[in-house]
Amino acid sequence: MCNTQVGSRVPAYATGSGKIMLAGQSLEYIDQYCQWMAEGARPLTANTITDPDQLRQALVLARTRGFAVDDGEIEEGLTCVAAPIYDMNQRVAAAVSISGPTYRMEEDWEMMIREVCKTAANISRLLGHR
Repeated sequence: MCNTQVGSRVPAYATGSGKIMLAGQSLEYIDQYCQWMAEGARPLTANTITDPDQLRQALVLARTRGFAVDDGEIEEGLTCVAAPIYDMNQRVAAAVSISGPTYRMEEDWEMMIREVCKTAANISRLLGHR
């Protein structure tokens, strides 16, 4: 069961969308965020990344792959994949993601990644990204 509600807030370090948006930020911004994390990050599940160095690694991986993953970090048994949406200035403006029960996401993992990335690219084009 997914307990996420419209308008609810969760920390960026615990979400696929948050991580892919963080990955698009400057190294200075990421450093500041990681400094805050060192003092303020709280786990939501046993899988939540709260260590700044682990987050940095996840952001490098997200930047390299073009998508980020939340593997039960908000809610156990819930997996999310997210891709960045770029604006006409080549900046990450938003993200698109899909979440579902881990067992169902794993069944079609490659297709989920492909479709989320394709959707993000289409929206980016509509926003003027080249």
